[in-house]
Formats: sequence, structure tokens, C-alpha cells
Amino acid sequence: MSDPATSGMPRSPSRIVAVGIILAALIAWVGLALHRPMDGDDGLYHYAAVRVAGGAVPYRDVFFPQMPYVLYPYALAGPSYLATRILSVAMAAGSLVLFAVLTRNRGVGGLLTLLLLALNVQFLVWMPCLKTYSMTILLSMGAFLLAQDPTPRRVLGAGLCLGALVSTRLLYAPFPLIFAVALAFPAAGRGRRLLSLGTGLLLASLPCLFLALVSPSDFLANVLGHHLIRSPEGAVANLGQKGEVLEKLLLRPQWVLLLGLAVVGLARLRSPAQWLALGCAGSLTAMSLLPTPSYEQYFVCVVPFVAFLAVPALEVPPGRAGWGPVTLLLAIYAAAVPQGYRDQLGDMPSHDLREIEAVARAIEARSRPGEEILSFWAGYAAITRTRVPQGMDNCCQYEISQERMSAEGRRALRIPGRAEVDSWIRERRYAVVQIGGYFQSTAEAQRLRQLLAEASYATVLTSFDRSVHERR
Repeated sequence: MSDPATSGMPRSPSRIVAVGIILAALIAWVGLALHRPMDGDDGLYHYAAVRVAGGAVPYRDVFFPQMPYVLYPYALAGPSYLATRILSVAMAAGSLVLFAVLTRNRGVGGLLTLLLLALNVQFLVWMPCLKTYSMTILLSMGAFLLAQDPTPRRVLGAGLCLGALVSTRLLYAPFPLIFAVALAFPAAGRGRRLLSLGTGLLLASLPCLFLALVSPSDFLANVLGHHLIRSPEGAVANLGQKGEVLEKLLLRPQWVLLLGLAVVGLARLRSPAQWLALGCAGSLTAMSLLPTPSYEQYFVCVVPFVAFLAVPALEVPPGRAGWGPVTLLLAIYAAAVPQGYRDQLGDMPSHDLREIEAVARAIEARSRPGEEILSFWAGYAAITRTRVPQGMDNCCQYEISQERMSAEGRRALRIPGRAEVDSWIRERRYAVVQIGGYFQSTAEAQRLRQLLAEASYATVLTSFDRSVHERR
């Protein structure tokens, strides 16, 4: 599959410019990591990673709604959410490095698409936080790079990347099939290539299979059962909602420009690498639409492959004439960043890092490391080295499960019932209780605060929609 699009050594000036773009992106990401509002999943994943660092087994001992591999790198970050974000930034920068290597022989076209990738709003918003995106994009780009020169050893490496990818996010389980189809041609050496790919997939998946077999029912309940109750329409229904997501994407200026460039690029150069990139982009788009509800953020994984398709469209001919349209395109693309960034984050005033830290300090001052607290967002327990009761680590599903699931269904996911949580408060079981936040409605938070007052808990902090209460 080797072709001119991805082979050869870069010229020194191009290399310097590429390094400059990556360093600038790295600096920007670090700045965003220090100030970006906290996402609800940040804390949920962080808590699971901290527990795993302390010896907990995913699924059996702590709730986690994704495949397990993403937990282990972040377990190294400890209780600091800033450390988790710096790790995400490092993996995001690694993805840019891989893209620069992929386009290293493409001159101006490669450098301009690298710049478009670094300026992409979805990259800027979703790469610096603790989600699966930084790791899955790094792995998918690694597999794509290794598949360009399909020697047995490199195909084995691609299989390892793909196995780790699926073991990081189950949604991408069909993705290796795109590589299997691409590596099936030409016929000469087909069997050896596919054997190497399958061997890599299997080897990378073995630790995940072991964790699944430790407690199969918990694994299935966490990775599959959790997602079945996210929407009343079921896991993969509601085509109208998916259509709305696609409509939003197609109205984003950056997506319009990238897709237009990708079409032009594919018309100009139809190499094996371009066809594989098209297969990757198409399959990832379909996978991102599969869950219900689907979100714009899921499509961040598509961006690098669409950018790769756009490379031939930006190979500016010599002379000044070609630079006018390119400069205008870059200006429009960059101008879309501020509004696009705000649109992606939405209205998140109570998710400001300073507010998170204020609540965490109030909890930390009234608890000991390892102590159980009753919190409706497990992220506070991760930051303060405390723990939440079993089932409350699945805080994102606590409230909706009361309406959509039977008692038996909640037990399968280890989610306590409302009556059980109320009894904990009436019995004054926990010295510290935190109410409000990401996954809790205003009405439910008010009801619990009234219950806490009746149980003689004192309110020690109120910050936006969150409060901390201490047993007196």
C-alpha cells in the first residue's frame, strides 16, 4: 500500500514548520487544559482511573462505561485532574506528529492540512479532557500509518493498535474490518498480511478479554447495559436525533471547508492511502451515528482522516497566484474557531474549574483519604482521594434509572434506588454529602437538600447548583 502520499523524507524547512505547528498546538492545548470547563465524564472516568491505580478491578470493583484500556494510562496521573489533562494533551500532540509523518512528503499541502487539524475546533475542545478521544485517535492514526507499508511486522503493529483501539472504545469494533479489506489486496502475500493483522488484534485484546472474564455480568452491564438506558428510544434508534446532529455538523464552517477540500483532494489523487482514509472516515462516521443519543463530539475521530483526504487539494502550485484562495480559506477556517469553541462547549458556567476546586476543598477539609462520602458526581471523590458508595460511581445513570429501570435492572448495574439513598441520609450514614451537578436535576437536588436539613446536616458550601453538607 506504499505510495508517494506517505513516503520519503521531509525537507528540512518543511520539518521545521511542522514542528512549529505541533509546538504551537501543544502550547494552546495546555492553556485550554488549564481553563477548559469540566465535562461530566471527566470526573466519572477520573474516579475509575484513581480506583484502578489503587488496585481495583474495572467493572467488578468500580463502574466504568467504556472498554478498560483508557483507564490505565490515566491511572498514572493520580488524583490531579490537571495531570489527566496534560496526559490527554500529550496524546493529542502524538496524533499531530503521526499526521505530520503521514504527510511528510507532501510539501505545502501536508503542512497546510496539519495546520487545519491543529486549528480544528473539535480537536481544541475535546482533546484536552479525560475522555477516550485522545487515545483512540492516537491508536487509529498509528494503525493507519503502519498500514501504509504493509510488511508483516508493520501489519502486526497495525493489528496491535487496532486491538488496543477496540479495547478502549467498543463502538469501534467494526473499524479493523476496513483494514482487513485494504490489506487483502494485492492477492500476493494476502494470507500473511491478514494473519499478521489478526495476530496483532488478538494479542492486544487478551488483557481486555481477561478483565471481561473476571466478572462477565459486570462487564456486560457496564459496557453495554449502561448505554441501553441513555435514551428512552433504546441504544441505536431515533433517526431524527441523528439527523439533527448531522445537520449541525454540516452547518459548521470548518466542516464545510474540510469536506469540500476532501472531495477535491480525492478527485485529484486516488491512491491506496486515500482510499483507506476514505474507508476510515466513512466507517467512523457511521459508528459515531450509531449510539442514541449521538453527539457532535463523537465525530472528532473522523477529523484526521478527512484532513488527510484534503491534502492534495492544498498542494499550492508555484507562484503567488495559488496563494490567494488558500489564504482566504485559512482565514475563514481560523475565524470560525472562537464561535465554534463556544458552540461545542455550550453553556457550562457551573462547570468552571474554580467552582470544581471550591467544592473539592470543602469536601477535603471535612473528610479523610479513603473515607466514603455521598456525592452525586464521582469526580469530587477522585480529586479528594475519598470514595463514593457502590453504585454512586455510576452517578450519570442514578436519576434516569429510577424512571426507566426496574429494581432488578438497577441491581444488575448496582445502582441504588431512591428509597435506599434517602435512608442513607435519614440514618446520617455519611459525614459529608455533596448535592447537585452534572447528572442531577434541580428538583431532585432541592428534594435531597430538604431531606438533609431534616436529618440535621449543615450546609457548609453553596456554589452555583452544587452544595456540600456536613453531619452535625
